[in-house]
Amino acid sequence: MSLVHEPKPSEEAGARLRREGWARLYAGSDLASLQALLQQAATQAPADAAVLHAAWQTEVMRQPHEALRGLREAGWLDATAGLPRRARAGLALVRARAAQMFDAAGEAQAHAREALAEVEDDLQPLAVAARFVLGLAQLDAGWPQAALESLQHALRASRRDQLGYLEALCAHAMGRALDDLGRADEGVRLLDSLAPLDAAAPAPLGWVARSLRRQARGRRLRSLQAVELPVVQQPADYWSFPDEVQAVMSALLQGEAALAQPALTALETRAALDFHCARWRADLCHVQVWAAWARGDETVLARWAAHAPAIDAQTTLAALREAVCACAAGALLGRLDAAAARSLAAELERRQLAALGSTLALVACLAQPDPGSEQLAQWWRSGRTQQPLDLLWLAPLSAPRLQAFLRDRASVGLAEARRCCERVLQYLAPTALPVQADGAGPLPEGLTRQEWRVLCGIANGFSNEQIAARLHVSLSTVKTHVNRLYGKLGLGSRAEAVTRGRTLAASLTADSGPGRFAISHDRA
Repeated sequence: MSLVHEPKPSEEAGARLRREGWARLYAGSDLASLQALLQQAATQAPADAAVLHAAWQTEVMRQPHEALRGLREAGWLDATAGLPRRARAGLALVRARAAQMFDAAGEAQAHAREALAEVEDDLQPLAVAARFVLGLAQLDAGWPQAALESLQHALRASRRDQLGYLEALCAHAMGRALDDLGRADEGVRLLDSLAPLDAAAPAPLGWVARSLRRQARGRRLRSLQAVELPVVQQPADYWSFPDEVQAVMSALLQGEAALAQPALTALETRAALDFHCARWRADLCHVQVWAAWARGDETVLARWAAHAPAIDAQTTLAALREAVCACAAGALLGRLDAAAARSLAAELERRQLAALGSTLALVACLAQPDPGSEQLAQWWRSGRTQQPLDLLWLAPLSAPRLQAFLRDRASVGLAEARRCCERVLQYLAPTALPVQADGAGPLPEGLTRQEWRVLCGIANGFSNEQIAARLHVSLSTVKTHVNRLYGKLGLGSRAEAVTRGRTLAASLTADSGPGRFAISHDRA
């Protein structure tokens, strides 16, 4: 009798797929057996197999467009009424994950909630995955606190059910949310609690391992720490894009703008030709603005300064980051739109985007014509997330202010602030005025020798007092030269003088050979 009632192999495969399929996918460790099970169950449980195969394509193959196309051609995407409830939940999850990958955060949230409503109980791996996608979409939409609550729930459940791949995904997203909320230390402790993942492992564990390592490198770069960057194979593949952005950032951090430019140009070409997620494009925007001031390109800065999207409740996190970069570009040109900056600051505060709000607050502080040291001290005391990298990439504005801050009584008692300022100034401090080694070298057209020395001092971030001391002249003489420089070169701000001085120094270096006019940095 047992032989009569024993289920057929296809029936057994269908039952096993419904019972174990989603757990195997999000465990991520034995996908070969899942692939075989999908093939065995295709005829007995076609809806479940088709939806889980689409999830496979989305998570493992990173091909959401192919997953949706296959579902549509098979008739599953638009005819959901006759599907079992579990299959409808899986279908909504696939659509949510695909929408999130396509930067449609609002659509992703709606589909994730639809998946949660279809799941019979909240203990199933399908429900845990839907909770993760909901949190990730909330994060992309620019609401990190709401995202954190969803992601914490998903992280606990994935650990409970030993869904290793999903646990790593949740931890990566939670790390981003904690960074945005100004709680980066908690993010570091969270990642330290994860079991080590091998970046060379097969997908999908290899994908998330590389993302976690990139996240750790980003934190070290923001703290001005040296990082070991991965070797990018040539020709570069799609997934190397964020690694190459970090390589450009590392070169800029070390003052190697000339070395960074070819790689940046290649990235800009790729961004124009290929689809890349909004988060990667926002990272690229940051280094574009940074590189523009480093090479004195006011045209690019002006273009970014004009790139100010309308800010409302639907504005995504990537768009908010680009808006902050636009404010920084305006400040570097000496024409920050103060009203737009205040409106943006209010929206960042409403969303609890503390790290981004701190960067914008620093931009607004440094953009003022003559902010006193007390204003910079207030920024330090505000409890915001201060990152040394912000002070470095805004160097034309920050360098003279940091030097004055260290000399001012306002910095007394702010030991951490003083250490950070001194560290940033180590990157910015030039060893000598650019023309000091060769007083008989060529001059920019229309400038006297002394005016050129003063302009080089400004380009190096020196205050008027420091330039006077180095040139052994009075402060009033330096101010006279500064006024003449502004008139001759049509300058409207100190920031413009910095970029113009760097541009002229670079052009004279190209004509006269390396080293004579180079603006060097102490990288100790």
